[in-house]
Amino acid sequence: MTNPHEDIILDLVPLYFAGEASAASRDLVETYFSAHPPFAKAMRAAQVNSVPVSANASANGGMVAIKRIQSQLRWRASLMAIAIFCSILPFTIIFENNHVRYFMWRDSLATALFYSGVAAIAWIAVFVLSRRTNTS
Repeated sequence: MTNPHEDIILDLVPLYFAGEASAASRDLVETYFSAHPPFAKAMRAAQVNSVPVSANASANGGMVAIKRIQSQLRWRASLMAIAIFCSILPFTIIFENNHVRYFMWRDSLATALFYSGVAAIAWIAVFVLSRRTNTS
């Protein structure tokens, strides 16, 4: 491979300037730079004008995003559990001697309405959190 294609060199240049290229890659880039001085000058000028980004910054940014998504999923699961529980609770019944002794909607309307309201709020929160998780 005596005359590598310019695209190969472009792939190696970031590693070369970061000091992470292998010895063979470093030699290949230096040989290409010496054979193509205008290209080498343009690459060095681009390196000077570029903003350095460390590998740790991008890795930490990825971990922050993962932690945020995990937190949103935990919240959504908790809210969904509350929504399901509070949706079912107003339909609580107690059987005694083969007949219904207690039905929350009939015997405790205020409590049934309270749990229905909590369920409605929880379902809305689940919907909003799901939309936020899917769009961000």
